[in-house]
Amino acid sequence: MLTVKSCEETRSIIAELAKDIELTTEKVPLARCLGRVLAEDVIAIENLPPFNRSTVDGYAVFAADTFGCSENTPAMLIYMGEVLMGEQPHQELHAGECQYVPTGGQIPAGADAMVMIEYSEDFGDEFRYISKASAPGQHIIFIGDDVRAGEVVLQTKTYLRAQEIGTLAGLGRSEANVYKKPVVGIISSGDELLELTGKTTPGGIYDINTYTLLAGVEQIGCTAKSYGIVKDNVEAFKQLVAEALESCDLLLLSGGSSVGTKDTTSAVITSFQTSEILLHGIAVKPGKPTIIGKIAGKPIFGLPGHPVSAYFIFYLFVRPFLFAIQPKNYTEHTVQAILTSSLSSNHGREEYVPVALQEDESGMHAIPIMGKSGLITTLTKAQGFITIKRDSEGQTAGDNVQVTLF
Repeated sequence: MLTVKSCEETRSIIAELAKDIELTTEKVPLARCLGRVLAEDVIAIENLPPFNRSTVDGYAVFAADTFGCSENTPAMLIYMGEVLMGEQPHQELHAGECQYVPTGGQIPAGADAMVMIEYSEDFGDEFRYISKASAPGQHIIFIGDDVRAGEVVLQTKTYLRAQEIGTLAGLGRSEANVYKKPVVGIISSGDELLELTGKTTPGGIYDINTYTLLAGVEQIGCTAKSYGIVKDNVEAFKQLVAEALESCDLLLLSGGSSVGTKDTTSAVITSFQTSEILLHGIAVKPGKPTIIGKIAGKPIFGLPGHPVSAYFIFYLFVRPFLFAIQPKNYTEHTVQAILTSSLSSNHGREEYVPVALQEDESGMHAIPIMGKSGLITTLTKAQGFITIKRDSEGQTAGDNVQVTLF
């Protein structure tokens, strides 16, 4: 028999387990830093931009020289040539003068504004005729407007998106110090499991969970490593677990987590002298016969063999654990919807029901996708799931429910 823990107790166990994991760091080329997590504060060593830059194609001017000008009475400014892109201006600008500067070019000393080229005329003489006034600072990015030297631009544990990659490039960083990705080993067990390259046999089914878990782990920025299928044999299973522990930060063992004669996961974990079972059974549906333990300090999750159960346990408990140890921000996205069918639930377990979402003029509707936990296509039809609390007897059609999006 299983001695089940509540979801709250399970999350507390997982939170404590995550505290014991400390990831090492590595230097990674900036082009490969997307989705990684910074392992240090990034401090600017110089101003960004390092010079005053124009944000438009046009003329650098003294703003005061353009006050009151119009199409009928343009300001006549002496043309002093142009600033070439990527080069420093060779002369200072004085009152009554202007100089052409392309977008991104350096503003010559003395100028305090830019006039867009479409508000100017060139009649082929020594002047440029400005038809629209410009205010001081207009169309200029000044030294340090983006970043000041000595400023902490990005803090440690920042998740690197495209925006942060661009910021690091702007600071001249060719690489970043990031946390190493957790390496998650995946083993599926069961005499009935078949490799995808093999032929079907009577009583055999293809290995679904390995590939679902591989994709789920990689999807959240970790490194997944498959160790294939192992039969329901304690010694063979133990040998494969020992091999995986050598190079992985944690293991996901799919199948064999219940209490039947062929359910070997618990026996394998406890066969290691340095092991500990933290829980065997969670008061949830699907996924009750889940195991969480440790071997030599490394976390072990024993997931049910049924594909829907395995995925829900991965999504609800393993994913938050992986986010916690990377570390990354973990935010669930939810929507409110109207339940289309009544659901009964009186088995003393928190229940998760996949739903499809459909919107019409009356609002968003949650349509329960009913099916057994061995049917993986149940999940392909769902955009999310609803949670029925452990002390609830169910939900009634027409109820406003919160849908957690996959």
